[in-house]
Amino acid sequence: MMFVPGLRKQARPVVENTLRKLHLVLLQYQEVVFAHFNLPSNLLWVSLKNRPGLTLEIAAAIRARVPEAVLVGVKPE
Repeated sequence: MMFVPGLRKQARPVVENTLRKLHLVLLQYQEVVFAHFNLPSNLLWVSLKNRPGLTLEIAAAIRARVPEAVLVGVKPE
C-alpha cells in the first residue's frame, strides 16, 4: 500500500497525470496481480505474486516517478 498525500485535492489534470505515472510503473511488473487507487483516501493498493524484495523494488520505482508517494503497511520479507 502506498499513500500519495493530498492527491485528491489536486486539479483533475494533476490527478490523471499521477495515476498515469503509477500505471506505467506497475505495467513493468508481471508480478502485479491487482492494483487499485482509492482517491478519497489517497491510497494505492497493490497485490503481488511473491518474489523476495519485489515490494521495495516497486515502491522505489513508484517513488522515482511520484516522489511524494509513501510506502505504508509493509510486512518484513
